[in-house]
Amino acid sequence: MGAFLDKPKTEKHNAHGAGNGLRYGLSSMQGWRVEMEDAHTAVGSRDNMSIVLVCFPNAPKVSDEAVRKDSELDKHLESRIEEIMEKFSEEGMPDLAHVMRVLSAENIPNLPPGGGLAGKRNIIEAVYSRLNPHRENDGGAGDLEDPW
Repeated sequence: MGAFLDKPKTEKHNAHGAGNGLRYGLSSMQGWRVEMEDAHTAVGSRDNMSIVLVCFPNAPKVSDEAVRKDSELDKHLESRIEEIMEKFSEEGMPDLAHVMRVLSAENIPNLPPGGGLAGKRNIIEAVYSRLNPHRENDGGAGDLEDPW
């Protein structure tokens, strides 16, 4: 389990930041252990769900297959968003809510378990923003009713 100190190291290391519409804060302290044995990562989402991961050196690693499937899924979503926007652009540029509704009606393989299409929201919004030349006037996802 590891060696202990005579008294805890109570110096705290804090960090905070923001990006992609998210704000985060984290803190760590060594405590009674001789060495820090874990690493912490905080991941937040726009739908008020957060996760804190505590990773130990001998914990299982992310599999190459999972990374490959996630990359393939991102490429598939990008391709589908391009097709949806191209198909509906004759009637005017579809808004993000429309793109999300079309995607949610499809049976998309390899979506994240438990999160489904909502788990890929960031990639969908990024691809939509890149492809939409009128995105300044679209209002963005923050102004939409949540279509998930």
